[in-house]
Amino acid sequence: MTFETLVDESRKLKIDALEDLVQILKAAIRDKRRAQIRREVTKLRADIKAGNKFKTLADLEKI
Repeated sequence: MTFETLVDESRKLKIDALEDLVQILKAAIRDKRRAQIRREVTKLRADIKAGNKFKTLADLEKI
């Protein structure tokens, strides 16, 4: 299913179902962001434990 098809089909939903879909999507976004943050923190901790030092904020952003 393409994004366009998904949007078109969502427009056919009744308001209550559409609101439920929005809540489901927001929860999925939140969960994916949390998982991404967990992965980044885990990698950062491993780098620090391995003795990798970061000199600037730009160095941290490369992670």
